[in-house]
Amino acid sequence: MAESITIICSLLAMTRELQKFLVIDIGSSVIKTYIFSSSDYVVEREIKINEALSPGTFTVMFTEVINLIQKDHLIHLIFVVIPGVIDDKGRCVTYIQEWPRWENVPLSDWLEVRVKRKVLLISKDSFTLLNDVRSRIKNLNNKKPQLFEQSV
Repeated sequence: MAESITIICSLLAMTRELQKFLVIDIGSSVIKTYIFSSSDYVVEREIKINEALSPGTFTVMFTEVINLIQKDHLIHLIFVVIPGVIDDKGRCVTYIQEWPRWENVPLSDWLEVRVKRKVLLISKDSFTLLNDVRSRIKNLNNKKPQLFEQSV
């Protein structure tokens, strides 16, 4: 899990010119969205889920969520934090054990076509939410990259 946050923060440190970006963090019963600007944390939303989502349902649901968010915030980059295995290119969900039918799903491509934004997939070990995404990304503005190397 700490590795996922480190990857997100490293990518963001390289793309500091972005105005706003979105992190979608998949938990077992809730999916959180975090919106950040290049200078500050903006807003967090929770979406309750009662069951495992199929790849198609997830894609449709989050296309709508992202489009709603983009009405108020111009999002430049989207990170989707997946509790499963992702291919070497970070484009395809290879497998999510707890969610059936999530095998070789080209999620980045599916979302990018619909929301017209770059989507990056990042793997995490479990459905546990990344609790400190907000504080770690906010630290980008303090220009202390060594903080991102610490484990959670």
